Amino acid sequence: MMTFTRWVRTFPTNATLRGEVRGFQWANPQSGNVIFWHYDITNEGTKSYPQNGQPENIIFGLYMDSGVGGSAIGCDPVPESDDDNAYFDRSSGLNLVYTWDTYGHGRSLTNTCAPTGYLGYAYLETPGKPFDGQDNDGDGITDERRDSGPGTLIVGQTAIMQYVVTHYDTAKFRSFYGPVTNRPAYKAGRWWTGDEDMDWVALSDDVGEDGVPGTNDPGENDGIPTSGEPRFDKTDKDESDQIGLTGFKMNRITRAIDDVVFFMRAPRNWPQALFNMWTSPIVSARFDTAVVENLNIGFLFASGPFTLRSGSTERFSLALAAGEDLEELRNTIRVVQAIYNANYQFAVPPPLPTVKAEAGNGYVRLTWDDVAERTADPVTGILDFEGYRIYRSTDPDFRDPRIIVSGRGNTFPNNGKPVAQFDLKDGIRGYSQITVEGIAYWLGSETGITHTWTDTSVTNGQQYYYAVCAYDYGPSIIDRSGEEFTFYPSENSIAVSRTPRGGTILPSNVVAVRPNPKALGYTPAVTSQVTRVSGIGTGTVEVRVLDSKQVPDNHIFKITFNALEDEVHANSYNLIDSTTGQVLFKTGRDFDGLGTGLSGLGLLPVIKTLPTVVVDTLRSGFTPSSQTTAKLSVTYNQAMPINFRRAGFPYDMTITFGDTVLDQAVWLFDGFYRPVKFRVLAHTPQGDQRLLCRFIDLNNDSTLSPNPANREEIQILTGADSLGWRDRFTWRIQIANESDTLVPPRGGDVCQVKLLYPFTVGDVFTFRTTGEFVSDAAAKAAFKQSPYVVPNPYVGAASFEPERFAISGRGERRIEFRGLPQRCTIRIYTVRGDLVQTLHHEGTTDGYTAWNLRTKDNLDVAPGLYIYHIDASDVGTYIGKFAIIK
Repeated sequence: MMTFTRWVRTFPTNATLRGEVRGFQWANPQSGNVIFWHYDITNEGTKSYPQNGQPENIIFGLYMDSGVGGSAIGCDPVPESDDDNAYFDRSSGLNLVYTWDTYGHGRSLTNTCAPTGYLGYAYLETPGKPFDGQDNDGDGITDERRDSGPGTLIVGQTAIMQYVVTHYDTAKFRSFYGPVTNRPAYKAGRWWTGDEDMDWVALSDDVGEDGVPGTNDPGENDGIPTSGEPRFDKTDKDESDQIGLTGFKMNRITRAIDDVVFFMRAPRNWPQALFNMWTSPIVSARFDTAVVENLNIGFLFASGPFTLRSGSTERFSLALAAGEDLEELRNTIRVVQAIYNANYQFAVPPPLPTVKAEAGNGYVRLTWDDVAERTADPVTGILDFEGYRIYRSTDPDFRDPRIIVSGRGNTFPNNGKPVAQFDLKDGIRGYSQITVEGIAYWLGSETGITHTWTDTSVTNGQQYYYAVCAYDYGPSIIDRSGEEFTFYPSENSIAVSRTPRGGTILPSNVVAVRPNPKALGYTPAVTSQVTRVSGIGTGTVEVRVLDSKQVPDNHIFKITFNALEDEVHANSYNLIDSTTGQVLFKTGRDFDGLGTGLSGLGLLPVIKTLPTVVVDTLRSGFTPSSQTTAKLSVTYNQAMPINFRRAGFPYDMTITFGDTVLDQAVWLFDGFYRPVKFRVLAHTPQGDQRLLCRFIDLNNDSTLSPNPANREEIQILTGADSLGWRDRFTWRIQIANESDTLVPPRGGDVCQVKLLYPFTVGDVFTFRTTGEFVSDAAAKAAFKQSPYVVPNPYVGAASFEPERFAISGRGERRIEFRGLPQRCTIRIYTVRGDLVQTLHHEGTTDGYTAWNLRTKDNLDVAPGLYIYHIDASDVGTYIGKFAIIK
């Protein structure tokens, strides 16, 4: 297919403009190859266009001369270059024009009637119009800009949602970007409004204007989005109110019809004619719907008009793509658009977790971090993490779990069958809808996420390799029509490499470990009891030791909590080594006491707290000096989220009753303020705050009275005064008991409403650690009957012997002496008393030493019966025997 391009500039003709192709590049998304073109149009003059109140007058257009199927005569009745057609597609926001062979045939190198597909050109980026008061790109945001700066910081998910509902068309926003609640800035609870599409978060994107972390350039780690950082301003195409494809013109290329494009030749003044067509007040007139038959064609497609200020540059990016049919072409363009939006990043799995392992007698315990859960997919911009898969193998190439084959019987290129899997409880479960070679991806069964797992099915002495792989649920691209395109789920690879001599280089998500008993007298690390330092939150905090070898001795640790300004419940907790000042992690989120949270330095905080504020019924009620026999019920109204901290909430309250007027409240039936004989105070850290109330007074006595038919009630209002009472309605106060002898509240009666709070900022706990150690006394007590040899007898081989690397034949032979103290010397003798080998076990907490069955002269040991002597100095000595059989 032959093409040539020309960009179209309109009046005034004396504008000093320059247009250039910045370059092109190849990509290879899911379907076919794609070429990207990039154009810059720069106003190098001193004037801005338009000017003096004139209409916008810059239009960018491309002219394409297509020849689908070649130019020779094939099996069709006309030359292949004369039976093409072209059209446009804006139905789902694709900004796509495409061409195809009318008969669907063309000439190939070997076939005169080869099938043809569809070829398309799509605008991936066009100029924006940020000052016309319109939502030109249909994303629900009016007049967004790529040079807007950071804007205003909004903290708290409730405040963010209120701003979005007020300023955005939420239906269009959801169709374009997905739910607001899935946007990274909303999930983080901190949103700078200059990041209009809500995808910049400091945790992953605050890397400075050069876009590279760790360079200490301007803007890095300042908590504010800076132009040049990922997903903000100049790096975020969707922060522009783009106009997209605005015109399409079909032209017949034949001298028999006056429709051929000779741009500067009479009788047709094409620049002026195209400008008139593409600026028609009737939008449909800007798009040519003609269909040709048996004619050579060319077509133009445009974007404009727009403003080009003096010294400014507008960007255009296009993609040339192909598909077997129109639907495949559309899908390819959707993928390409997402790749372009993500700065040419393809859909990738979550980041690699960092794994650590601790081994003991018959077990291996893994722990890992949560970095995979906190990073958005670069293509979709959403947090699509779904879970973890754990793989176990006895060889570093992880061949053990690779037992899955494709629907065609071929080896399937995945990590294989996991020994354990953990996924989010988010409604995503079962098999993926997308398959590859007949294989669907198992997304999990709603087990919940954990960050520790213990394998108790291991064999002591066997070398194991474990990999923890994070996976996503398959990111989706949602176009403006709401149509969804879904990728196959992505999973971390197991990228173990081997050195020329057989050593292994392990990535961060892979560990090698050999379970075995600990040294005699071994005592694991422990922690002191957790002590509260400050705070009033209700719950329990304990600390478990997961990996004793990491735990430092005699260190003081601190557990603190994080919450946004408008949150009642903490959103995460921190583990801090106060002795060194090191923050081990800041994103712990297991508040249910399940033991599935993060660990640091081998320590796992287990935290259980209330899910929200609740009334403390044991401490609440009328004071002992009150004369009333009434009991009040206090219930939350749910008008606003109970986790939303606001003026007057959540704090302990006092309701004081009087025989005379104490305050005024809004009357339920007429909405006016009227005097009442009670007063409600909230006890805030800044002092007592009067709370406004609405009051249902059925007997008009201006105080709360029992009424069996229709209970009177006090409705306590909290929050901003600008909100309506329905939004502010927080607590409902009623008399709960009914009795003919009930004494209602009167002067001097005071009811205290006490609350129980979940952990939040201000709650601080500390504990002290004692590191692992080996007790000589305990070792001495256990030594006389503990040492032994595995396997005994050794018959030809041991199950835990490794294979040789890159060489045929058996690997190194191995037996193990187990049940050893921390330090000892092992001497091996023949039955005649000849010394065969001497082994040293020095200073490790592992209770074993391996022997490769080679003598002190580096010869293979002969079959037979052998005596071994263990000298552990003050701990004692031990003599045993073992056999080697061919």
